[in-house]
Parts: sequence; C-alpha cells; structure tokens
Amino acid sequence: MRVIALDYGSARTGVAISDPTGTIATPHPAILRAGSRKGRRELLRLIASSAAERVLVGLPLSLRGHDTDQTREARAFAATLAAFGQSLSLTTLAIIYLTGTAIGSAVPTPGGVGAVEGALSLGLTTAGVATATATSTAVLFRVLTFWVRVPIGWFALRHLQKRNLV
Repeated sequence: MRVIALDYGSARTGVAISDPTGTIATPHPAILRAGSRKGRRELLRLIASSAAERVLVGLPLSLRGHDTDQTREARAFAATLAAFGQSLSLTTLAIIYLTGTAIGSAVPTPGGVGAVEGALSLGLTTAGVATATATSTAVLFRVLTFWVRVPIGWFALRHLQKRNLV
C-alpha cells in the first residue's frame, strides 16, 4: 500500500512517499504554503499522481517535543468533539482541522467566517460523525477558539484608540 506522509507547516509542508509496498519512504520536495490555493492544488495533484492509498499527517510538535499552537488547536478540536460524546484519532482530527482552516483561508471573508465551520463540519461528517454532532462541534470549537477573542480584541483596540496609542 503506497502511503504519503505529510509534515504540515504553514510555510512549508514536508512530504515523503512510500514505495508500492509501503516499506521504504522517499523524500519528495516540500510543498510551499500548502494552505494556499496553489499549495492545495499541488498537494492534491501529488496524491492523485502517486496513487497513494493512505495519507498520514504528523502531529505538529516543537523541536523539543512540546505542543505548538497547531497541536493545541488540534487537541482543542478533539476535546470539543469529546464534549459531544464522540471521538476520532488525533491524526484524523488534525487532518480535518488543517484542511478546514486552509479552505477557510481561501474564502474572502474575515476569519473564514462560515467556510471554516462548514469545512470542519463536512470533515467530521465524512469521518463518520453524525451531521448534527459534527455541526455542533464545529460551531462550538470556532466560538471557543475564534469568536470569543473578537469582542476582546475590539474592546482592547477601542481602549487603545481612545488613548491615542494606536
């Protein structure tokens, strides 16, 4: 079974492709800005042309083995799903999260409004989560990790503007 392994990064995504038996992996040139339209197209072309049967995405850890912002986001996504009594592997959730946010960044709305929530919900549904639970998970996750911050930032900006600090 041919496998493509990805080490996702916002600037560069490392790629390795196995032989048809899945025994030996060979490095492939990195994909630049995999979250961009061009990067996603390049990644999809690579997956199709290699006839890979499985795509693995590594959990993004720091060089010291600690969680990064991306790891914390993936874990928060897993916790939100668990709050609705569902679970998927962290790797599956990382793929859904990274794909959903990449799709959301391509939509010309502030913060990917609507697109990220839709993509996360679709990813969860595709992975076997019930539609109602997937939608609730995606919306709650975005409220907790994105929308709650917006009013705080707005009030902070207004405060700084009133004092002519911005």
